[in-house]
Amino acid sequence: SNDIMGGASLASGGTDDILFGASADSLMKNTENVGFRGELLNHTHTQGLQIDYEFMRQQSRYGVRFNQIRLIFENRWDKSMKGISLSPHNLDKSQQDYRDIFDGGIAELGPGEKKTDYIHVQFGKTSEMRFDINVQEGTNKNRHTAKIKGIPGELMRQNIGYSVEEFLKKKKASGAMSERNINCSLDTIDEAANSIIKTFNVGIINSGGNLDMSKERYFAGYLLSDDSDVLISLEASSSGKITCTINCTEFMLVDAITGVARQCLTKK
Repeated sequence: SNDIMGGASLASGGTDDILFGASADSLMKNTENVGFRGELLNHTHTQGLQIDYEFMRQQSRYGVRFNQIRLIFENRWDKSMKGISLSPHNLDKSQQDYRDIFDGGIAELGPGEKKTDYIHVQFGKTSEMRFDINVQEGTNKNRHTAKIKGIPGELMRQNIGYSVEEFLKKKKASGAMSERNINCSLDTIDEAANSIIKTFNVGIINSGGNLDMSKERYFAGYLLSDDSDVLISLEASSSGKITCTINCTEFMLVDAITGVARQCLTKK
């Protein structure tokens, strides 16, 4: 399905039918892998300044420890805004790191105007980064505070390097303490696999080994903070019941990852 392709074009190499006869614009959208989207500032609290964010599922130019996050600044007011900048609030360098938007800020945002830029955030093993957002003129105050949560599914990067055999070996070796099991209420293993790929920045493991796709699906990622494994398995029993197993040795994150997986595998 399109979902799986859009979410994992990297892992599966894309399919010809998506490329055939597609416009340049839709091709761009297709290669751009965007994860979790959220709101940094709401315009009703700032008299017009809206800032949204998107986790980009591609490596930051500052290396594998960083998340690249797109910020979308929008002026929903009828007056110009000037001197918009942001900085982490009390950055603890032993835990976290940060790289600013290009030129350190947005000089001017006219009425109705939208501008996008990127920040690079190293969440480490913490759950959020807090920001001071400064505006020289044009909003109801000069400083706003906001935060971006380290979304569990985005604190990893795709691993497509493992064979099925290696994946199963790693899973076995990870130990009971770092394993969590979840019942999935979605109807099909395809639906569940789709949901995992949307929610987690993981690669599809299907090379080598004889994998029965109707019964099992494997996904792997490396945590950005320390390159340790995140392994996600889906298994369908003969009765069609689907279970999900998470293996992650990082005890600070395994429960958060499991919570998010449980949410995405529950029928809405």
